[in-house]
Parts: sequence; structure tokens; C-alpha cells
Amino acid sequence: MVKANGKAPARAYHSGTLYRHELWVFGGVYPRPDPQPDGCSNDIHVFNPMDESWYEPIVNGTKPTPRSGHSATLLQDKLVVFGGWDAPICFNDLHVLDLGIVEWIQPKIIGTPPSPRSWHASCALAGSRVLIHGGYNGNNALDDTFIFNLGELLENMNLCCFSMCTCLNLFGSAEHSAPL
Repeated sequence: MVKANGKAPARAYHSGTLYRHELWVFGGVYPRPDPQPDGCSNDIHVFNPMDESWYEPIVNGTKPTPRSGHSATLLQDKLVVFGGWDAPICFNDLHVLDLGIVEWIQPKIIGTPPSPRSWHASCALAGSRVLIHGGYNGNNALDDTFIFNLGELLENMNLCCFSMCTCLNLFGSAEHSAPL
């Protein structure tokens, strides 16, 4: 067991992404004293295993709304965050954290985005694409699949989205994973 320096965030339902030998933690639920309900975060915390320490990077750009149950997919040096919720609201927004300059951007989505959801699966695909499948919309498990194409993101800040629901019809599911 490693006794880390710095302050580790108390979190649940957050994302953790390994980038350049560091663990980048985003969002999640943090405990509040009773009787207050737990709150959601939109903070970034990084664990550096080389010096066994936590730190909070200086982040530029507009942060996403606090959330938990979102997906975070690494594409090269971009962390693509989609959906999630802060009870009782589910989100269907997409944010990109450029890890090279540590700046949030929110590209314009071309096409119909997925409906709001949390607890969905995501994975990186070839050609700078992210697949989103299933999840939970606050009432039901979802069985649809979407692909975001981030290929032109750097050029014009637009992001194409198309539904795969006519090609893939998988069982409705939530709190699952899609490793490659």
C-alpha cells in the first residue's frame, strides 16, 4: 500500500483515466455531512505515482457542470467526457479536456446527440471516434448506440454524431463497460 502525499479526493461514480503515467480523476459524488445529500464535483485531481502524490492542475476553459456516472474516453491527448448526472438531471453534453494544455472545450455537435444518460459505456474507436452505448436516463435502461467522430475537432470545433441504433440492437444496459 502506498501512502500518497497531497489530498486525495473522496469520490464515488467518478472517472479515472491513465494519461502519461498519471491518473486523472474527474467528477463524481463526494460525501456531505448528514442530513445534506451528497454533491457532485467537476474538479480534476491527478495522482502521480512517481512521487506518490496528488495535485490539482490549473485548468482553463469552461468546466462541465458537476456530474457523476459520466464516461471519460481518452483519444490521444484528449479526454472526452460525455453525459452523467447530478440528481435528478441527466446530461447529454460532451466536453473535451485537452490534456496537453489542460483546457476544457465544448465542441458544437453536428447531428442528433444521444438522449441524456448516465452509467453508459464508452470506448475509443479507430479514426478518432468514441462509441457510446446504453446507460440509464433516470427511468429506464437504454439500448441505443452512438458514435462521435472527433476527426475534425481540432480544425473547426465541430463534432459529428450519428446513431448506430439501426445497426446494433443490444439489450438495454447500465453500469457496464466497453473495453477494447
